[in-house]
Amino acid sequence: MLQYDFIVIGSGPAGRRAAIQAAKLGKRVVVIEKGTRVGGVSVHTGTSPSKT
Repeated sequence: MLQYDFIVIGSGPAGRRAAIQAAKLGKRVVVIEKGTRVGGVSVHTGTSPSKT
């Protein structure tokens, strides 16, 4: 059985940053993504701006 120190659910901007930071700290990291491409929805389909 594989063991990890840190599990990231979702590979959007926050998940990607969390995974990179944990790896820099020497943690064994796995990223779980339900989509077929990593990067999150903002990368592939765009998002609505929060301010106008």
